[in-house]
Amino acid sequence: MEDNHSSGAPLVIEGECFFEHMRPEGITPREMHDIFNDYESLSPSCAQAFLKATLSDLSFMSVMEFNRWTDLGLKVLRKSRKGEAVCLEFFRSGTVFLTKEHFCHMETWVKLALEIDSYSPETTLSFFHSTPVFLEQGKPFQLKQRAENAIRILTIGEDRSEAASAFLLSSSNMQGFMFSLLFKEWFSIGLLLSKASAASGAAFFQVDPLLLQDNYLPETKKILEIVGLISRISPEAGVEFYQKAPHALLKLNPNIREEAIKIALSISYKIEGVSATFDIIVKSLGRYANPTQETILGHAKAIERVSKRAAIEYFKTIEWLLKEFSELFLPFWVKEGLQILQENRDRGIRYFSLVSRRSIDEFSKWRATILFEDTKELLSILANAFCGEPVTLKTAEERSNEEVHGNGSRSEEEGRTFYLPAYISEGRTKKENFRLYKITTARQAGYLEFGTFDPPFQQIGELLKSFPLKEVAWDLFYIIEDGRIDHCLKKEYEGLAVEMAIGVKQLVEKRLFPLSEPVQAVMEILLRLTLDQMELEKIPDGLLHHYRFLKNAFQDFYEGAFSVWDSFLKTCEIYPYVARLQTESPYQVIKPLPLREKINPMKRPGNSPLSHPPDQIVDDRGEEACAENAPLPPEALETLLENLKNVTVQKRRDEEGSVSGISLSGLEDIITDGVLPPMEVQYKKNLAKRPLSKRAAPQEDGNRFRYDEWDYLQGEYRKKWCCLREKEIAPGDPSLYDQIFSRYAELINSVRRQFQQIRPALLETVRGVEQGDELYMPAVIQGVVDRKAGNTPSERIFIRKEKKVRRIATLLLIDMSASTGETVPVHPESGEPEKRIIDIEIESLVVMIEALNALDDDYAVYGFSGQGKEKVDFFRIKDFKEPASEIIKKRISGIEPRQSTRMGTAIRHAAGKLRAMESDHKLLILLSDGFPQDLDYGENRKSKEYALNDTMMAFIEAGKEGAKTFCITVDQAGNDYLRKMCHPGSYLVIQDIHTLPEVLPKVVESLII
Repeated sequence: MEDNHSSGAPLVIEGECFFEHMRPEGITPREMHDIFNDYESLSPSCAQAFLKATLSDLSFMSVMEFNRWTDLGLKVLRKSRKGEAVCLEFFRSGTVFLTKEHFCHMETWVKLALEIDSYSPETTLSFFHSTPVFLEQGKPFQLKQRAENAIRILTIGEDRSEAASAFLLSSSNMQGFMFSLLFKEWFSIGLLLSKASAASGAAFFQVDPLLLQDNYLPETKKILEIVGLISRISPEAGVEFYQKAPHALLKLNPNIREEAIKIALSISYKIEGVSATFDIIVKSLGRYANPTQETILGHAKAIERVSKRAAIEYFKTIEWLLKEFSELFLPFWVKEGLQILQENRDRGIRYFSLVSRRSIDEFSKWRATILFEDTKELLSILANAFCGEPVTLKTAEERSNEEVHGNGSRSEEEGRTFYLPAYISEGRTKKENFRLYKITTARQAGYLEFGTFDPPFQQIGELLKSFPLKEVAWDLFYIIEDGRIDHCLKKEYEGLAVEMAIGVKQLVEKRLFPLSEPVQAVMEILLRLTLDQMELEKIPDGLLHHYRFLKNAFQDFYEGAFSVWDSFLKTCEIYPYVARLQTESPYQVIKPLPLREKINPMKRPGNSPLSHPPDQIVDDRGEEACAENAPLPPEALETLLENLKNVTVQKRRDEEGSVSGISLSGLEDIITDGVLPPMEVQYKKNLAKRPLSKRAAPQEDGNRFRYDEWDYLQGEYRKKWCCLREKEIAPGDPSLYDQIFSRYAELINSVRRQFQQIRPALLETVRGVEQGDELYMPAVIQGVVDRKAGNTPSERIFIRKEKKVRRIATLLLIDMSASTGETVPVHPESGEPEKRIIDIEIESLVVMIEALNALDDDYAVYGFSGQGKEKVDFFRIKDFKEPASEIIKKRISGIEPRQSTRMGTAIRHAAGKLRAMESDHKLLILLSDGFPQDLDYGENRKSKEYALNDTMMAFIEAGKEGAKTFCITVDQAGNDYLRKMCHPGSYLVIQDIHTLPEVLPKVVESLII
C-alpha cells in the first residue's frame, strides 16, 4: 500500500478502486494520496471514511473548494472532543452537501457543529447525524436556528446533552407537517421541561413527533397547549400526557377530538390530573363508532355544566350502561340524572356513579325496555294472525314523517298499516314489556276487526267538533271506544284476555288516583271501569256518587255495543253529566294508557292518532272546514243529542262471520326475559368497538385517483376502495347558455351588483414592525424591561395597517345522477315548457357563474356520477384557473344526467382541488337532487346508512382541511337524511325547485360574507 501511496497509483481496497472516480479537475492522484495520508496519521478509520466520500461525484468542485472540504474534515477531527467519532459522522452525513447546490453551506454546518461541540460532543454527533433527514424538508439556512435551539437546551442546565440530542433527532422530520408557529410552541414546551429536569426534557423530545402528524392541526395545537399547562405544575405528568394523547386521540371521531380534549381539561380536579381524566374519556368513547361518540360527549358536556365530578363519574359508568341497554335510551337516563343533579349536587353525583337507588331503578327500567326493531318479526306474525291477511308494521315516528311529507288524507292501504311505539319501557322485565307489545298490536288489529274505522268514523269527528267542551267529548269518546275494543278482544280471544288482565293491571297501578279536578277524576274512574280495574275501596267518599252513576250507565253496555256508533251515542249520553262538573280551570286532557292511543276521527284509517283533540277539522284537501262547524249553543246541542238516539246502524258482520278464538300462550317459548337483538344489531355493536383508523392519502395514476371510503360498521376506512376518473364533459350547443343568459338577464345583473358590493379591500393589522402609525404597547413595555435588564431592546415597536384583498375560492359540485333527468311540475298558467331537474341546475349555474365573474375570485365547477366503486366519474366543467370562455359555455350546455351518486368519493376529490388553492376562504357547495346511492355503496343496497355515513365523513374531512361545506338539495325528503349527513346550518332544502336560480346566489353570498 505504501508503494501505491508514493507512486500516486489508484488505491484499491476490498475490490474498490479509489481516486479513479469523478474528482475535481486539477486534483491529481498524488494529492489524493497525500490527503489520505494526513487522515491516516490521525485516524485510520477517518481515512477510510474519507476514501468512501470520494466515491461521490466531486467534479463540480474547484481545487480551492476541494481543499476546503478536506480541511473541514481534518478540523473536525482535530478540534472536536470526540474527534474520531464526530469526523466519521461528518463524512457519513456530509455527503448531503457534496453537490453544487449545497456545498456552499458545508462550512457553516461545520462551524455550527463545533460550536455545539464546545458544550457537548455527543450533541454534535446528533447534529451531524440528523442533518440529511432535516434537509429532505428543510432548508440549509435553517441549520443555524437548529444549532441555536440545541445550544439553548444545553445551556439551560447541567447534563442536558440527552435532551438536546433528542431534540435534533426528533425535530429533523417535522418540517414536512408542522407550521413554524406550532414548531415554536413545541420547542418552548420542550425547553420548559428541560429546564425543570434533564430527564423530563429528554423524555419529551424522545417522543416521535410523527405521532402528531396523524392529528389535524387544531387538535395538535390543543394537545401542546395542555402539555404546556400540565408541565408548569408537574413535568412528569406533562410528558405522560404528551406520550399518549396524539395516538389515543385517533380512536375518536375527528368531529369530537377537540371537544374531548377540552372537556378533559375542564373536568379534571387538578391540572396534573388531566392525563388520567383524558384516559377515562378516550376509554369510554373509543369503544363506539360515530355518532354514538358524539351522543356520549354531548351528554357529558351538559352534565359538566352542572358538576365536573358528575361528568367524570358519567364517563366511568357509560360502558356499563351501553352494555345493558341501547344508546337510544341514554338521553332519558341522563335527563333524569340532570334533574337530580340540579336539585342536589351530591345525590346527582351518586346517580351518575350508578350507586343510588334512583339511578339503579332508572337503569333497570331501560335495561328491560323492548325495542320495536327487536320484536318486529314476531309482532308481524301476530298481527297477520289477527287480521288473516298481510299487514305492515311501522313505528309512530315513521307515521309522523309520512304526515309531514303527505297531505294527511291518504288511506294507507285502508288501514292495513299498524303504528306501534318505537319501544316499550313500562314493565319491570323484557317479558312484561313484550306482553305490552302484543296487547298493543292486538288493539291495532281490533280497530280494524271491530269497526272503529267504519264509515261513521269521520262523521263522528265532525259531530264531536260541535260540542262546547270538545276536549271533554273527545276524551269520553276514545275511552268508551277503547273499552269496546278491549271487550271484543277479550271475548273473541280467550288467551289474549289473560294477557290483557295482567298487563293492564300493572299499568293502572302506576297511574295517579284520585285526581283533584272533578272532571279529571271522573274521567279516570271511567277509564278504570272500561278496563275492569276500578277497586271500590280506593274511591274517596266524595267521588262515590260519580262511580255509581258511571257503573249504572255502563251496566251491560259493551255486551250490546257492536259498532263505533254505539260508542259515540254513549259519549252523547255521558257528556252532559261530565260537562257540568267543569270548573273555571282549563280542562287538562287525560293521559291515555300507554298501550292505548287516541284514535283520530279527523283522519282516514291508518293515519296517525293525535295526542290531543284537533283545533280544527281538516277536509280531504287539507283545508280548514267552513264556519258552520263552530260549537253549537246548548239548546241546539241538546236537540242534536236527542235526535242522535233515533239513528240506527246496521251490524258490520253477522254471527256466522265471527272469528274463532286464538291463544297466544305458544309465543311465550319464543320470547324470554333475555331477549337478544337481531344478529345485525350485535354485529354493529361488536364492530363499533374498533378504533378509528387513519385515512390514507389519495393515490394518483394519470387521470385516475384511488380514495379510501369510510365503513361506519367497521369503524375504519376501506383502503384505496374507490377509483375516481377525471373526464372531460362532451361539449353542447353554446346557444343554450346564451338563451338562459337572456332569460335571466335581470336576475344576473341584480346578483352581479350585489356581489360587487361584498368585495371590499380589507385592512390587516401588522404588529411589531419598525415603522408604523401607532405604538404597539406590549413591544414598548418589553423594550423597557429589556433595557433595565441590560439587554438590547427591539426596534419593532409599531403597528401598521396594510391593505389586504380577501381571496375566496368557490367550488360548485353538481350531481349528474340519472334521477336529475326527472321532470318537475310546471304551473299550468306559467306558459313555460316542461323542465328536468338538471335543466334547472344548468340555469342556476349560468346565473352563478355570471355572478362569480363579478367577484374576480377563483371558482370552479365540476359534476359527478358513475356506477360502482371502480367507476366514479368526475367531470371537469371549469377548473379554477380557466378563464370564462366559449368552451365553458359549451361544457355547461353539455351537462346531462348520467348514472349513480357516490357522493363521498366526489367530495373528497373536490376537497383536494380546493386544498391546492391559496385562498383565505374555501367554499365547497354541493348541489344534489337526492341522497347518496350506488349499486355497491355498502353491503346492503336497501340501506342508506353506509352511504350517509361515508358522505358525512367526507364532509368532516373537507372541513378539517379548511373548506366550508354546504349542501343544497331539491329533494323534499332531504331533512330526513341531511341532518345525519351534514352539520346543522350547512344544508338547505329547496321547497320550490324553480326558485333555485335565485336561491343559489343568495346561499353563496351568505357563505362569502
